[in-house]
Amino acid sequence: MKTSFAQPATKPKATTKPTEVNEELKEEGAIIEAPMAQLAVNTLAGQVEGEFSAKDFTVPRLNLVAKTGELSNTFQPGSFVYNREVVIGDGKKPAKITFLRIQKIYMQDVVYGSDQIAKTFSRLADVRAAGGALANDPEAEADTDRYTEALQTIVAIEAPDKNNPLFPFAVGDSQYGLAQYLMAKSAYRSAGKQVFTDSQLFLKAGLHTACYELTSKIRTSPSGSYFVPHLKISSKHSPECCEQLKAIFG
Repeated sequence: MKTSFAQPATKPKATTKPTEVNEELKEEGAIIEAPMAQLAVNTLAGQVEGEFSAKDFTVPRLNLVAKTGELSNTFQPGSFVYNREVVIGDGKKPAKITFLRIQKIYMQDVVYGSDQIAKTFSRLADVRAAGGALANDPEAEADTDRYTEALQTIVAIEAPDKNNPLFPFAVGDSQYGLAQYLMAKSAYRSAGKQVFTDSQLFLKAGLHTACYELTSKIRTSPSGSYFVPHLKISSKHSPECCEQLKAIFG
């Protein structure tokens, strides 16, 4: 998955430029806008015209609803919402997702609710070249921009009910939708590292070969309580379903 980058104005030059994104870190799952890596534009028999490409395609988001924030005004905290309109799991009854692609990134810490735009890098060396440091770096200066680890992913989501147009991909006897899902900060620690670990141990044949059950759990800290995602491999996909899943995001 490729991401375009923008150069920071007041930091030393980095070998890779950062992506600028509006980050809603209290709503774990607010994710970087990223085009599909490969996309053959469907002209719909002349209904779609112009020089469209993969850069014009935006994959819908998957969000974990936090206890505060815009989504909590409409949806139950702890639930998972697709495209900001479809509840795919209430946090207790699992949603079913399959990872198609993952990418580790480093995301700038910004004040929640401010107008500041967070920057991201794909390499720690570039964070440091831009004058930043990891959030837990004890040797960094007090005014240094801090960055945390995050996992940017593309997932296939099994439809919670039939005949929903937001889930157009047939996989076996089910329908699936395509989503971006970001696991940052506590979500990275609770679930992001697990997905990478699974890719190295249990899913060596491919991320797309297994289905996960996605639920949420409450965590507490000195500043309060919050929800984090919880993942469990539930089943392996058949060879036929694996091929269908690979075709969704090749």
